[in-house]
Amino acid sequence: NINNLRNEHLDNLVIPLPPLAEQKRIAGILDAADALRARRREALAQLDTLLQSTFLDMFGDPVTNPMGWEVVPLSEVCEAIFDCPHSTPKWTESGYVCLRTNNLGKGDWQFEERRYVSADDYSARTTRSKLMQGDVILSREGTIGVAAIVPQGAEWCLGQRLMQIRSDKMSVIPEYLLRITLHLLSPAQIGKILIGSTAKRVNVKEVKGLPVPLPPLDLQQRFASIVESIEQQKARMRTHLEELDTLFASLQSRAFNGEL
Repeated sequence: NINNLRNEHLDNLVIPLPPLAEQKRIAGILDAADALRARRREALAQLDTLLQSTFLDMFGDPVTNPMGWEVVPLSEVCEAIFDCPHSTPKWTESGYVCLRTNNLGKGDWQFEERRYVSADDYSARTTRSKLMQGDVILSREGTIGVAAIVPQGAEWCLGQRLMQIRSDKMSVIPEYLLRITLHLLSPAQIGKILIGSTAKRVNVKEVKGLPVPLPPLDLQQRFASIVESIEQQKARMRTHLEELDTLFASLQSRAFNGEL
């Protein structure tokens, strides 16, 4: 039991002790593999930065609106904005994925951990609206400023602390709406609409009133094409990073088993 771990337990541990030269050789191999992982993570971060700078180049800062676009409340360019069910999901071992705030990144999904609900609970949690391709899901409590777009074929439902935004695609396309949302709810801007003193959150009312500049639809679509291209690159890089992670874990295991 780790809670009962004491110094004398560690003192009696027996560890393999290869010669110093062998230790250095093993460390060199592990360092080289880890450096490859670090470079791949940095490349992914640079693509995110590229996407953000492309957005600002094409549309300007949504707060200062240097392009002079017409600005309207978010609610005016959305078909619907839904809050999450205010009930704790009944978790199951399998079934339908129930989204949580830790599944959201800044424009992408993070499914290192998946939680599920039953078909009955899924039906109850989607009574008002099922998630549709192109819906923007954002966190409104806890970790603010993370959001992503529902992909094709996803049969998910909302857990707690989330919000579902469905844009009117004749005015605002999802890729543009996502970036607007990420920018306006970023740490640099969030203080203007935060409420609460301890558990910070954003209410539906504040989200509906977010000021959204309206550039021409064809310009938004050009941006969406750029997003698609960059996301494809990111997907390839993530696959490679997963392969590098697997390789690194294998090397570590072999190293500590004396097989490297």
